[in-house]
Amino acid sequence: MNDLQKIDSLVAEKVMGWKLNKMGGFYYWVDEKGNDKARASTWQPTLCMSDAWQVVEKLEVISNSFYIGYKVDKNGKKIYRAFFQKEHPITTIIHTYEADAETAPLAICLAALKTVGIEIETEESNNE
Repeated sequence: MNDLQKIDSLVAEKVMGWKLNKMGGFYYWVDEKGNDKARASTWQPTLCMSDAWQVVEKLEVISNSFYIGYKVDKNGKKIYRAFFQKEHPITTIIHTYEADAETAPLAICLAALKTVGIEIETEESNNE
């Protein structure tokens, strides 16, 4: 399993709340009721924007806002930034969970994992 597949699995389990289940010789992600949500080998939110957008929609329940954009670094390379914000219901303190990555889907996944308390070290964060 490569690093992106590990992140995909973490997102499925920790953000989406899915569990891995084997059905008919294939592995599927299933929800808490056992309903199949996606085939594990093809659901790739770190690579596929439509899969990453499912993650954004899942976090609408706990996030007050979401942003995706990009900046160009000093070498002319595009770096995508995603962030989710959550406002505490009592103190109204706003918590921001952001991540930078080479692609928009990966930035979304890394920021989403931060909202559930998981921080992944990436090459981008090590080079800053």
